[in-house]
Parts: sequence; structure tokens; C-alpha cells
Amino acid sequence: MRIANRFIALPVAAGDWYHQLRATAPPGVRPIDAADLHVTLLFLGCGRRALAQRTLARLQADPPPQPPDPRLGAPAVFGGSRASACGYDLDGVAGLIAWLNQHRTALLAAAGAAVDTRPPRPHLSIARPGDVPEADVLQWLAGGCGEAIRLAAPVLYQNAPPGVRPRYRLITGH
Repeated sequence: MRIANRFIALPVAAGDWYHQLRATAPPGVRPIDAADLHVTLLFLGCGRRALAQRTLARLQADPPPQPPDPRLGAPAVFGGSRASACGYDLDGVAGLIAWLNQHRTALLAAAGAAVDTRPPRPHLSIARPGDVPEADVLQWLAGGCGEAIRLAAPVLYQNAPPGVRPRYRLITGH
């Protein structure tokens, strides 16, 4: 049985940009379901659900600033040498990054999660690249650069059982 990983994220509405990208995905690239689009704020791991819910409540009491004009920035492949996802870094989210720098360590500690020492990198994963060459993936993604996106309020997700779609289940939030 797979352990449920939990994370706090900002759901993203699938706009025309998403449907266009999905329709033009190169063979071998597996687009993420529209219901799974999100920007992860905090990865909480497999700790206790009650702690994760309290952490979300704490975050909702002092929420991150809503970026006034978030946009899809530079295309990127995520996961290092073993690319597991591809999508976009985000433009127009400097306030969100500053908020994460100020609050992330305390929120992760409240959830009993490991401290993340990497700089915050708000991004939106769009697809699993499979074995498609990185250059082809980045060329495909270039069509979405600059598109405006809508971010919803923070929610708590956990991964769904294998083979279930959408891939993530909303636990608590809007």
C-alpha cells in the first residue's frame, strides 16, 4: 500500500492555454488532468493528517498574498537527471516567494514535516515528459509562456491511490 503524501497548494484553473497545450502534446508526453493543476506551497510528506489540517488552518489565518497578475514564465523540466514533470516557473509571484521565505520553516515544523532548505520555486507542472527529449518538451511548452493564470486559495491535498484520476484528492479547503 502506498503512503499518502500531503501538500498545501494553490489550485490553478485550466484556461484555454491548458487545453491548447494538451491538444498539441508530443507523443509520449502525458498531460496532467485539468483537475490536478496546482502550485505547491508546502510539501508535508506522509505525516499525520490532523497536523496537516492544523497547518492549513494556520496558513489560512495568515494567508500568502494573492499575486495580482500571475503568469506562466519560463518552461522547465523538473526532477533533475530523472525528469518527472514539466511545466513552467511562474512570473509575477515575488510577493508569494517572500511570504514563503518568511513562513515556510514554521509551517513545515507545525506539520511535523522535514525542513526544506531549497529556495522557494513556485511552479506549475503540466505534464509527465516520459522519454521525450528535453529540447522537444521545452519547445512544446514555449507556446504557453506569458499566459495569465488564476490561482485559488490554499487547500490541502493528498495523493490518490494508484490508477485513480484525478491523481490528487482535496482533503480540506475551498
